[in-house]
Amino acid sequence: MGVRGEYDVLIVGAGPSGMAMALLLAKHGLTSHIIERRPAILQAPRAHAVNGKTIEICATAGIAADEIYAAGMPKARGGRVNFWSTLSGTYLGGLPYERQDDAVLGQASHKLINISQPQFEAILNRHCDANPRITMSRATLCTGFTQNADHVQLQVEADDGEGELVADYLIAADGAGSPLRAAMGIEMEGPDALQHFITVNFHADLSALIKDKPAILHWIMSPEASSTLISYDDGTNWVLMHSCPPGEEDAALYDDARCRALITAALGCDDIDFTIKDVSPWVMTAQVAAQYRQARAFLVGDAAHRFPPAGGLGLNTGIGDAQNLAWKLAMVKRGLADDKLLDSYESERKAVAEVNSSQSLENAMRMIELFGFLLGPDPENIAAHFEKICATADTSQELADAIAGQSLHFDSLRLQIGYSYGGYDDTGLDINDYRPQMRLGDSVPHHAIQHQGNKISLTEFLQDTDFTLLLRKDIDAPPLENGCLRVARDGVDFTAEMDWSAHLRAHDEALAALLVRPDGHIAAHFSADTLSSDAVVGALARALGKS
Repeated sequence: MGVRGEYDVLIVGAGPSGMAMALLLAKHGLTSHIIERRPAILQAPRAHAVNGKTIEICATAGIAADEIYAAGMPKARGGRVNFWSTLSGTYLGGLPYERQDDAVLGQASHKLINISQPQFEAILNRHCDANPRITMSRATLCTGFTQNADHVQLQVEADDGEGELVADYLIAADGAGSPLRAAMGIEMEGPDALQHFITVNFHADLSALIKDKPAILHWIMSPEASSTLISYDDGTNWVLMHSCPPGEEDAALYDDARCRALITAALGCDDIDFTIKDVSPWVMTAQVAAQYRQARAFLVGDAAHRFPPAGGLGLNTGIGDAQNLAWKLAMVKRGLADDKLLDSYESERKAVAEVNSSQSLENAMRMIELFGFLLGPDPENIAAHFEKICATADTSQELADAIAGQSLHFDSLRLQIGYSYGGYDDTGLDINDYRPQMRLGDSVPHHAIQHQGNKISLTEFLQDTDFTLLLRKDIDAPPLENGCLRVARDGVDFTAEMDWSAHLRAHDEALAALLVRPDGHIAAHFSADTLSSDAVVGALARALGKS
């Protein structure tokens, strides 16, 4: 295999975080090479929720939102969560699944979409293949790495032999089990085995059972069949997630007969044809890496954090990791920032991961409370208690309230688009209570604008390769000469039906301008009196880690 050419960045792992990392690095002018041990995209469904912020980030990396929406599940099939005794039994109630209605576009640039991870990865892969700054080696195993003050060297093994790859930086996007993280000696913090599961991917037409109640998630609450059914793609691709005792999370213990029995129990009938496609174990954890960086090597995505699936925050947090790190690597490579800027990747993204991990765990615990309500306090009387609840499901206010208590599990807009790097304590707000603000560290809120004849979000416009000095329409920019700063003035460089300058004044009458980072987060505020060349240059230096 031999020594390969030198790259700006090596990425181990071609999952969503790894490929998004490559595309965002390419946007910033950096080359990357992706190493992936699998020969092709794993087709078993896994994550499914791609939120509006992730779609926004993808749009800034060259993937049109419509391309993602076209491959996703329409709201008519993926806009609800249902609770059943069994799928052919008693309907217990339901909730909306996240903000997939047009009303959310007043606060967010894009709506969430349910799209199976293989479909989403296929889109990312097509764009990586088409990008001249990205190369990829599949069916290639990373066997180790070394690093010094100037570069990293990655040892790899493929069918054509062993070799070495050289780059300035290394990204470990190699999943929850991350061998690279282990090689760095980085520990995970938090509980490592909350619950054990077997997931069974099967194909079936369940429309005769679901009828007029389609949903992305169907929670089966019967004590004899407790499980979750997840709908993917065209509605015939399903995953059954079944909790099992520790030690039984072994696919070898689940032969065809046992899997069929689990599916049949969840369906509540035995006259539905289905084909089992895949069986795999899974362990629920709630962990965040103790460190995100070791010199020139960085953890991204599941290698850095492992969440319960409740809330759909894992994949999306990984895309946010990639966005945060890509522009910082580019600034250092361009000689515009000091190396210590890269330390802020850990401090900023680890804080986000800790909040999301905590919320995912809280969501999972809240579901246990619902099971407690449905099954009752007496272990000897579970079946009778559950049957009584089912018998009054249509009229029980107590049941309706118990299910309504799960609503935050499926509505986390503030965590999805409102995360900040300002270190604020927003825990007093519910996770669905997103209040757009313009604090230091916040993302500039969504505002529909016209730019070069196109209608886009201000948040997308600001996610540039450089910093942006964003000015009110009545404010002129001071004289500036800097290699990583552009100036954008309301009414000149963009326009909006709803006056953005008035919006800024409504937030703070004194605000005249914002210094915005390449990821759309606010680095500095300026009033008309404080806006000067020296003030802007000083704020830029601080944002680049130079002071």
